[in-house]
Amino acid sequence: MVRRARRASSGTGRLAALLPFLRPKPSAAPAFPALPFTAVEKVLTLFAIGLAGAPVPLKAARPNDPSPFTDSATIYLPPALAEFPDLESDFRLYKLMVAHQWAQISGGTFEAPNSFVTLADPVLAIELYHLVESVRIETSLCRQFRGMAADFALAKADAAAKRPPLNGLPPRALATEGLIRWSLAGAWPADLPRKIGDVLTDAALVLEEMLAGNATATDSVRVATYLFHRIERLGGRFHPLPPVHFRGVLRLELAASVLEERRRREAPIVRPPDVVVEYVSQNGQVLKTRMTDELDAAPSKVVIRDQPANDTVVGQEGEEATIWLDLAPKRFATEVALSEAEREGAAVYDEWDYQRSAYKPRWCALRERVVAPGPPEYVDGVLHKHRQLIATIKRQFDALRPEYRRLPRQPDGEEIDLDSVVEAYADLSAGVTPSEALYIARHANRRDIAVAFLVDLSGSAGGWVNQQRIVDIERESLVLICEALQLLNDRYAIYGFSSSTRKQCDFFIIKDFHEPYTNDVRLRIGGMNPYSYTRMGPPIRHLARKLDQLDARVKLLILLSDGKPNDFDGYTGRYAIEDTRQALVEARLRGIRTFCLTIDSRAREYLPQMFGETGYTILDHVERLPHRLPELYRRLTAR
Repeated sequence: MVRRARRASSGTGRLAALLPFLRPKPSAAPAFPALPFTAVEKVLTLFAIGLAGAPVPLKAARPNDPSPFTDSATIYLPPALAEFPDLESDFRLYKLMVAHQWAQISGGTFEAPNSFVTLADPVLAIELYHLVESVRIETSLCRQFRGMAADFALAKADAAAKRPPLNGLPPRALATEGLIRWSLAGAWPADLPRKIGDVLTDAALVLEEMLAGNATATDSVRVATYLFHRIERLGGRFHPLPPVHFRGVLRLELAASVLEERRRREAPIVRPPDVVVEYVSQNGQVLKTRMTDELDAAPSKVVIRDQPANDTVVGQEGEEATIWLDLAPKRFATEVALSEAEREGAAVYDEWDYQRSAYKPRWCALRERVVAPGPPEYVDGVLHKHRQLIATIKRQFDALRPEYRRLPRQPDGEEIDLDSVVEAYADLSAGVTPSEALYIARHANRRDIAVAFLVDLSGSAGGWVNQQRIVDIERESLVLICEALQLLNDRYAIYGFSSSTRKQCDFFIIKDFHEPYTNDVRLRIGGMNPYSYTRMGPPIRHLARKLDQLDARVKLLILLSDGKPNDFDGYTGRYAIEDTRQALVEARLRGIRTFCLTIDSRAREYLPQMFGETGYTILDHVERLPHRLPELYRRLTAR
């Protein structure tokens, strides 16, 4: 009997100790009307864009995951909120959740170095880090957006009133709960044990001292680690405490996984270091060189040729992958910066050197050149040749024109909303103040798109396919796309590029963004011609800078190419691919989407590395380019 009583007592005690951690299950009929996430998703998305200056994906979490959190790329919010009696307060709570999670992403919460997993109780350490970071983030948000201070004050008061009871909490959880209440209400219960009160007094001083300056996430790690060592000494097991509704939960492992995947995707591919070949020439001079970027693997045999410089010195022979190396002195020339004369009148750009994992600063000189006009009858000939195709394309593009939507229940508008008037009359009859939104307004769906076509005008564009030069097919395609784009208000520009070493990168202006499609533009399209080599990095960086200066919702760069990047001053092979890839990454970081349309049948060997698996398409029949370019444009801008 005594034993049974002890078991019951013990079980009751454990249950009492666990009660504060047990979260109430949502009842079938919530006390307040629920505000579904889907009802405010669009407004919250705009709110997030306003905070971040760029789109931030918002998604509803699963029903069994009711607290907000982020994986550092997407913000997950409760599928519905019913914390307050009125929907307006729940909507404000949604906004605080978005702001809090965004501040974690932008404030470095997930990037600060920490070693919590090595501590004796990592769950407690992460709980304290989340608490310290929340205090830092909310202070920063209220400084940056003063209008949020009132909403945070209301949310904190509501959250403080909903904290679990302190009875039965073990010392570590009691001290942590005391800190949470201090962060919400500015004070903790006065009846706490003295040793816990001493810890909290000390902790409050440390937090206030940290917040007096411009604290960072790294400071939060340091403070959380200090608090951990103070609270750990109190003893007792620690269980996760119920989250504060607007702060949500911190999922460091989930965010770390997403960040690692992002770094892996954006980091340059690193190959084994190049093999260094040492060679003693006939005059006794010791020379060194490295295998060139053309090699995919270390060769089984190296044959060295001691001959004067030759432009075709590097290559592979046979299955043994024998290579030939040119050891002429020019191979050992040190890198020289551009001279003052070479920089004059040019835009100077860095170039990415994957072997060093660093930029070569101010390495390439790029100059803008307006294309000389071609024959005046050229465009008329193209329009006559493709008149039927142009009519078809125009019909397709006409479907993309902005549509007008009728928005009822507006305070102003072009039409009277009869339904609203009837409801207002009924409200008046019932003694209720009627709504003043009695009109229907017309609203046009804006496309707000800026697109730049970047055309490869290297010497290979002078090649012939089915008795047509590639550059002629490119010119016809651009005429057709210009004719079709006259139906839309999309901003678009057409540029070409070519190069003759890093000192002469040419950026040809065919149609600038601010120019209408005039006769001058038509003449320039007719004047496009192939020139030298294909150094892709500088024109992509230059065009990304132009697009970055535009205010457009969608910015798109479409590259028309017929081969891989290449220039005769060593800009070849993997070096050229990596620099082009880096330039595209820089463009994407500016919010610019990139896409490549190529006619190179071997492009699958290198384009996925530069544009990703879905960022390019290969045109098998170049003569179909006039058909495919408008089709591609419609697909890319219809998203």
